[in-house]
Amino acid sequence: MTRGPGAGEALYDVARDVVFALFRPPRVLQHVESVSALLGRAVGSSGNAERRQAAQAARRAVVESPVVYHADVEPAVANHLRGSALATDLARLTGLRVERRAEGVLLVDTAGFTGERFPGTGSVAQAAVLLGVEMADRVADPDGRRVKRLAPPDGQARQQALSGHIDAGLPTATLIRLDDAGPGEPWTAEDRGDHDEADGAGRLPFITDSFLRTAVGEILQRYGTAFGAQWHADPERLRVEAVALLERFGAVTAVPGGVVVRPLVGRYRHTVATVKPRAATETLF
Repeated sequence: MTRGPGAGEALYDVARDVVFALFRPPRVLQHVESVSALLGRAVGSSGNAERRQAAQAARRAVVESPVVYHADVEPAVANHLRGSALATDLARLTGLRVERRAEGVLLVDTAGFTGERFPGTGSVAQAAVLLGVEMADRVADPDGRRVKRLAPPDGQARQQALSGHIDAGLPTATLIRLDDAGPGEPWTAEDRGDHDEADGAGRLPFITDSFLRTAVGEILQRYGTAFGAQWHADPERLRVEAVALLERFGAVTAVPGGVVVRPLVGRYRHTVATVKPRAATETLF
C-alpha cells in the first residue's frame, strides 16, 4: 500500500515469480554506476549460471521490445530465443503468445496490455500498415528496380546512447563506489558488459524518403475519405508520423534520406485494406 500527499491510496500486487523471471539485479542499487550495469551483463557460452542469465535476458527483451531480432542480441540470448522454453515461459507468466520467425520473435498482445498497438486504429496507424505493405512489395518486386541495401543499424550504439541519457539523471549523493565498498565485490569487464557485438545478419533494404512521399500520396488518393481532410492537406506530416510509429515497433530504422526496412515489415506484405464508408451527416440544405 502506498500513500501520497493529496492523492488516494493504491494497492500494488507484485507477481514475484514474473519479476524474478525477467530481472534479478546483480548488486544493490547503491553500487550501480550505470543503467548498463543494472541490466546489461555479459553472457557466456557454458555453465548453468550463464544459461540462466541468457534465458532471463531473452525473456526481458521480448517483454520490453515489440520485436527482438536475433542479430541484435548476444549469440547465447539468440539461442534461447530460438528454443521452445521461451514461448512456454512467457505464456505461463503473461498469458500472451510468442510468434517466432527466422529473423527473431515478438510477443503478440492478445489481452490489450500495451498502451500502443500495431496494427492499430486511427489514421496514422492505418497509414503505417499501408506504408509497410508498399515497402514490402517494393523490396520483393522481381520486376522492379534493384533496391539499395545497407548494413544493419548499430543497435548497440543506440543502446549505449540511451544508457548515457539515463545515466545523466542518476543521483550521485547516495552512490557507493565499489572501490570504496571494501572487499568481496570486484568489478570486472564481464560485469560491465564489455563484449563483442553479434555479427549482423546481412544487409537490409533501404527505402528513400521520396518513395515514401509518393506512397503516402497514392494511399491518400486511393482511400480518399478514409483519411480526414487534415491529412490530405498535410501528407508530409502523415508520412513522418507513420514512419515514427513503424520505427517504434521495430519495423524500420530511420536513416538520413530514408529508412532501413527490417524483417517485421514482411509480416504485413499481404495485408488487404477495406475502406468502410463514413456515415453521411444530415444538413439543413
